[in-house]
Amino acid sequence: MVIHPLLQSCSTSGKQLSLRYYAVADSPQGLSCRWSRLIYLNRMRVPYVRVFLLAAPAIVACYSVPPPPNPFVVSEQEFFDSVETIVVASATVMGEIPMADSILTYLETLIEGKLREAGLTVIPASEYYAIWQRISELTGGFYDPYSGEQDEEKYQIALDSMYAELADRFDFDAIMYPEVWEVVAPFEGGEATWGGVTRLILGARGYSGEVRAATLYLVVQDKAGNELYAHEAGIQLLEYMQRGQLISIEPERLFEDTTWTVAAVLEALGPIIRTNSASTQPP
Repeated sequence: MVIHPLLQSCSTSGKQLSLRYYAVADSPQGLSCRWSRLIYLNRMRVPYVRVFLLAAPAIVACYSVPPPPNPFVVSEQEFFDSVETIVVASATVMGEIPMADSILTYLETLIEGKLREAGLTVIPASEYYAIWQRISELTGGFYDPYSGEQDEEKYQIALDSMYAELADRFDFDAIMYPEVWEVVAPFEGGEATWGGVTRLILGARGYSGEVRAATLYLVVQDKAGNELYAHEAGIQLLEYMQRGQLISIEPERLFEDTTWTVAAVLEALGPIIRTNSASTQPP
């Protein structure tokens, strides 16, 4: 597998500024988005500050590939020896998926609950978000009102302050970043497969091609930004077919079936919660 460290793009729409940084992996199955950063000015729940590699190839689409057989970047023993207290960052949307904050909060709550059931001490996303909101308000914003450019120095100072407060208050070992990615999934005979799941595309029997889909990525990094764990699970399709044309599912119908969201969380967290739950059981 070949890693292309960064695809960078910037786009504006009205008062919304989107900054995207992608690192993609090239494999026989296609291109897989592995790291990212996306900030929306007009609905920014949190800063997105996962550590990224930097370079600039010209890649235009992110394709879903099968999840890796072992999502632990370090050994499982090293992971569980070093991670007892974990911060859950606020869930972030990567792409043009219309997700209400209530759905993202539901996702965060699911993740936090499963981590607690596995015996980990969890600092909830609400704490992460509250600290960032307070610091960003005290800072007075990071963008020049005339040029629209971000003041990188002010932004970095705010980030450093947030992490320092998290460390002082909670003495955490790692941060889990929940990301909902918009990916392109291949389909054949009306069935799309991505992120370890297969879903039927309404109206697409007999057709083949590519369809937009939502995938949950969970990434864990230590305090220094070293990646410890990365896993994905498909959630749901974002399109259906009508008269041979793919059509976006109405925003209000997306994530209506919470069964798929729960299944994605269980799959993406699976190796952590299964292993840790077993290790914490009394003899």
